[in-house]
Amino acid sequence: MKRKILSWIFVLLWMIVIFILSHQPAEDSGRLSFGLTEIIARFIRVDSGILEHIIRKCAHFSEYFILGILAAIALNNYKMPKAITFFISLGICVLYAVSDEIHQLYVPGRSGQAGDVLIDSLGGLLGILVVFFFIGLSKHKKE
Repeated sequence: MKRKILSWIFVLLWMIVIFILSHQPAEDSGRLSFGLTEIIARFIRVDSGILEHIIRKCAHFSEYFILGILAAIALNNYKMPKAITFFISLGICVLYAVSDEIHQLYVPGRSGQAGDVLIDSLGGLLGILVVFFFIGLSKHKKE
């Protein structure tokens, strides 16, 4: 029982992290990604505007990759078919991505973008698949 509760606490805490990052005004968010862009630009020669765009999209992907992992782990604690676990985990990621983009419509300088929902959803999907891969691997080793 404690394991189930703890796994959902991690899901909720990560959702709060995503919410806080999304609630940053464009200027603050831009400053954060620009700093990382400057560091990476020292090592590779690429247009900083393109690099910053890539970094921002990778951040979206990574946030939801982690959410996908956490949601799949939390749902894996229940005795239900893996397909149900998969689709509920993916549903959590997609619905939260949609709500996140709607939330950004109300943050100064930010905008909600359908493309970001797709990137977020793909990140969540990959995170879920990673969990399923390791679950399958551990079951295979036990046999």
